[in-house]
Amino acid sequence: MSETVGYIYVDASSLNRVVEVLEGSPAEIQKTVGRILFRVRDNAKAEIIRQIPKIYAISPSMVRSAITRERRRFVRVGQEENEQISITVVGNPLNLVRFIHTPSKPLYGASRLGVMSKVSITRSRGLQQIGGRWGKRFGDNPTPPMEKKNAFLMPTSRSSRDKIPFFFARRTGYPSSKNSKKEGIEPLASISVPQMMMNPVVSEKIRNYIEEQMAKRVEVELINSVVGMQQNVRR
Repeated sequence: MSETVGYIYVDASSLNRVVEVLEGSPAEIQKTVGRILFRVRDNAKAEIIRQIPKIYAISPSMVRSAITRERRRFVRVGQEENEQISITVVGNPLNLVRFIHTPSKPLYGASRLGVMSKVSITRSRGLQQIGGRWGKRFGDNPTPPMEKKNAFLMPTSRSSRDKIPFFFARRTGYPSSKNSKKEGIEPLASISVPQMMMNPVVSEKIRNYIEEQMAKRVEVELINSVVGMQQNVRR
């Protein structure tokens, strides 16, 4: 699954106050702006996790785990340019199991028969049947009869980086690339965190929150910088 990228551009005119107050101290300006942007990244990540579940049928913990991994930054903040900064979010399409779904765990044998997997991507649409693609029966000639391939849950591999115990998959109707005697399967993915973030309703709330928090952080960091400079002078 290819990685997707989303951007939000935020008004950074509040950073002008840093230049005005610390004029003549370029090194201090650079350090102060750096501290502010570091906090902006934390604010952006927290607000992304908070706002996406209001529109999409996914829990905050599922959003958080999708954009949190050791030694990898999924949320990045660009440098200020033309009184704007960019919030960049990267991520892969999410397996459907991260959204509200049924059944809640893998079914085996006869218990799987007649159970149709359903997923809700957005809260407004509710549960929708998934996995309904028509394809040839495995082992048959590529002619009718045909069967509808229902999605099913299967355990996540121990080596997987995905922090989920199960994932939705579907049989392809064709031999597996690893074992030609077995039918192949494919994971079912949908929208990514960057795509959800760029929903106009979601992005607007994130943008407003970041701009508000950045303006507050500017004042806090200016006080810290001025106090620190005064203490250095006394020494």
